[in-house]
Amino acid sequence: MSGRRKQARIRALLSTPTGVVGLLLLVGLVVVAIVGPSTWGDKATASDYLNLFAPRSADHPLGTDGAGRDLLARTLVGTRLSLLLATGSVLIAAVVGIAIGAAVAAAGGRVQRFGSTVIDTWLGFPSILLSVLVVTVLERGAGAATVAIGLSFAPFFARLTLTSAAAVAGRDFVAAGRLLGLSRLRIIRRYILGNIADSLVVAVFSTFGQCLVAVSALSFLGLGVQPEVGAQERYTIDWGVLLDQGVKNFRDAPAGALGPAFAIAVAGLAFGWFGDGLARIFNPRLTVRRKAGDS
Repeated sequence: MSGRRKQARIRALLSTPTGVVGLLLLVGLVVVAIVGPSTWGDKATASDYLNLFAPRSADHPLGTDGAGRDLLARTLVGTRLSLLLATGSVLIAAVVGIAIGAAVAAAGGRVQRFGSTVIDTWLGFPSILLSVLVVTVLERGAGAATVAIGLSFAPFFARLTLTSAAAVAGRDFVAAGRLLGLSRLRIIRRYILGNIADSLVVAVFSTFGQCLVAVSALSFLGLGVQPEVGAQERYTIDWGVLLDQGVKNFRDAPAGALGPAFAIAVAGLAFGWFGDGLARIFNPRLTVRRKAGDS
């Protein structure tokens, strides 16, 4: 990529306030995820039975839970596992969905029509319901929840890949590849996927917030992360578990539910805003249209 093109894309990102804010929030979330368990782990897991359900104070900005553990520290520590699970589910969804969409696009003919119908049927199932079914077949836990959410969002990437591939398949460079005798798989991999990669990258970040909410929902329902007790507790805390515990104790410590709920909302907005910024980088016409509308 040329220097001018890089500069143009950076300017496109900086021209959207939401993209800049989303990027800054993402950097902050990553930093908290990295240092969270080591920095606030002891405070998040240490019980203080003299301060059960303590109100907000300078020492405990969000108060404490039924075991006297600091709620803010627990929310910060839960950032790592929440982002890891969401990242894993997005990767599974993208890899499986793109592979299926590309395979269906490469097949062509009746196979493509049949595959398109299967993808549309798969896409019609509610993601959370499909996730619950997958977790039921597997065993409850963080790994099962990640796979379940990944499979439930895979048809979105499959449909996006298939639709985008169909739009690119009629271009001249694809026809030239066919005339050169290139295999259908090579044309799909090199000429079609290479030209729709930008859209797929934007879709990954745009879907991240939805996967985060879905993973947290499974943990909230008791089907996702199973928190442990002891030294490993700091590594088995996610926002869904904290939200579940906070709702159960809402009358005594309302901040216990508000903290993780706010964190989920902020993370979802961060990825959504950054995805919007990426869309404007890869499609500068969006920025031009926006400026024309403002003038």
